[in-house]
Amino acid sequence: MNFTLRNLFAALAAAGTLLASAEDENDQDNWSSASKYNRNPSLIAALCQDFVDDAGEKAVSDFGLGILEGADGLFGFASDDYSEEPPPNPMYPEPLEKDALYFGGTDLGRYIPETLVLNDGVRPDVSVVTQNCLADGNYMAVIRERYGKKCAIPSEDEHRDAFRKFVEGVQSGKIDARDAVTIGDGKATITGTLAVMKLNEILAKHVFEKNKGKHAMYVQESYHVEWMYDYMTPHGLVTKLNAEKSGAVSKAEVRESAEFWDWMTKRLLSNKEFAQRRAESWRKGADGKREDYHRLVVRGFAKLRLTHAKLYSRAKNGAAFAEAIRQAVAIDPLDPETGWYYSWLLKASKLNAGRDDYRGYTEKFGGSTAGWR
Repeated sequence: MNFTLRNLFAALAAAGTLLASAEDENDQDNWSSASKYNRNPSLIAALCQDFVDDAGEKAVSDFGLGILEGADGLFGFASDDYSEEPPPNPMYPEPLEKDALYFGGTDLGRYIPETLVLNDGVRPDVSVVTQNCLADGNYMAVIRERYGKKCAIPSEDEHRDAFRKFVEGVQSGKIDARDAVTIGDGKATITGTLAVMKLNEILAKHVFEKNKGKHAMYVQESYHVEWMYDYMTPHGLVTKLNAEKSGAVSKAEVRESAEFWDWMTKRLLSNKEFAQRRAESWRKGADGKREDYHRLVVRGFAKLRLTHAKLYSRAKNGAAFAEAIRQAVAIDPLDPETGWYYSWLLKASKLNAGRDDYRGYTEKFGGSTAGWR
């Protein structure tokens, strides 16, 4: 594949006006920052350029092309920055299925694939949405307009109905959202990340139910969405949401995923730019300068493998969990969520001394152990 991600971002940033120019100033003032990103791909491109500057063009390309096009996207981007052994299976992972619906949770997991799909013609058949913004009516209007003819997106009435049912559930005590609903001037307002994400979970399930059996669906996780784990199986960098509950992940799926991630971890750590950014973040942490932004891409890859580890943990596959969490730690030893699960592994293995050492290590080098048990 002849593709240069940096040239794409530069061209988009220079484009200037794009979609947001069609809106008048008063309308734009009413849009949230997230909605402005949704309407203006040049802003998405600028954000992606920051990712490139932070961790290296090759790693960012791996992230976006590896998700959308699987093995073709990963292995087609050759570079002298990589010193690697051949992949264990050059056909794994497969590209996303045709006309797939992809949930991108984190900034990296959403904006990189979205830029490629919307602006470079890489997999234009794929619909990219984020499960984190479904509660936002403005965002829903954007994806309804963008993808409504390709897949089923909740209508305005369905969105309002979900909001109403959520409020009723909180007020009745059926939904625990910790006093997140307030009533003023006859209108209900939802506040707090926990409550908003619970509403997002409900709407994501609605999107899933309306599209299952019609579109293959995939997810890149940010906040934990419990119901998704009933349908997940590993799919290369991300996970696939099957139309029916998946049950236990097969031994063959676990083995293929583990071999791929062993290769992928070595690939990342042999990337000079990626390794350099990773080391710089540690030095800044050691100096008391916590700049988590410089670990977005490093942490992003660790997050991908962590989702698999959590899937294996839920399925009570201890061996697969241990292997996946160790690979996540190898990619980013300072990610607090990864650290929490690794600490859990050490505790379960009765390696309390190792657990305490790891806690001290992450605290010293800028990681957070808040919430560790």
